[in-house]
Amino acid sequence: MGKSLLAFIDFAYTPYALGDTFTLLVNMEVQRLLKGKDDIVQLILADPHSPNSRLQPFINQNNFRTILIELFPAFLFSSNTARLSFTESRPFFYHQLAKSALRRECIWPGLFAQARGAVDYFSHREVNRFFRKRGYLPRLEAPEALRNRAKRLLQNLFADREVVTVNLRNGKSGYFFTAPHREAEIPEWEKFFVEAARSHPQVVFLIMGSYGEWNRSFLRLPNVAISRRLGLGLADELSILLQSRLFMGSSSGFSALATFSSVPYLIANYEAEMAKYVGLKVGDARYPFAERNQRILWGTETCAELYTRFCELMN
Repeated sequence: MGKSLLAFIDFAYTPYALGDTFTLLVNMEVQRLLKGKDDIVQLILADPHSPNSRLQPFINQNNFRTILIELFPAFLFSSNTARLSFTESRPFFYHQLAKSALRRECIWPGLFAQARGAVDYFSHREVNRFFRKRGYLPRLEAPEALRNRAKRLLQNLFADREVVTVNLRNGKSGYFFTAPHREAEIPEWEKFFVEAARSHPQVVFLIMGSYGEWNRSFLRLPNVAISRRLGLGLADELSILLQSRLFMGSSSGFSALATFSSVPYLIANYEAEMAKYVGLKVGDARYPFAERNQRILWGTETCAELYTRFCELMN
């Protein structure tokens, strides 16, 4: 038996999604610890002939590589991953999987789960069970080079400011607009930024996400900066999030990294239908493994509630 957990991930059943990737990585880390392994070796399949799961029919053989390249930095935030490989060959993927199984190496997900495509990539079931048993949770971290780069960026761009990172789900102008009920209430956030500027002039809100996700009206707000206009990419954004004073934003993508970190956060517009998958009751203020300065808000966000919770978390 080797010292590594061998993770075989197939995008035919795993979405190209930032939040699901972070949840997958934490589940991977949990399995590594449960199996007593030193590190993780990942082999990821993106097959041009079946490049997408049923949840993402808009991904096809013409665009899957672009989407995968955009998502790639997220896979770097598993600090115990020793090797990360991608392949477009399903025969090669299955050969490696079968060879590892015959050698009785530690593989995840298991053969039967792989065969059925029944892989739990998004729930907190195993995460919560691990936390209840051991009293802690493996946290996602940036690689050392990205951590150091983030420190330099924060010093150069915001030397005298407290940085609050923000990501708002705002996909109306995107190519693949889905789940309108998860969209952020942009007017409420604008009012909140104005209110926060009066009481917390030292704070700058750094809006993260692609160009299609941020509202152009934010440009007129003196306490708001846009990460992509500063030349930052996803790897920089994620690394800066982990060093920020506070994260605020929609229950989507970036918030999953905050969820599995030690950064204080406020995650807004949490979906009631997700409660059963993450071990919560509707109305619970925190995940079972969350710190006291990490909380969630259910339902549509308002300026008043955002401001109240922001002040609490900044104190």
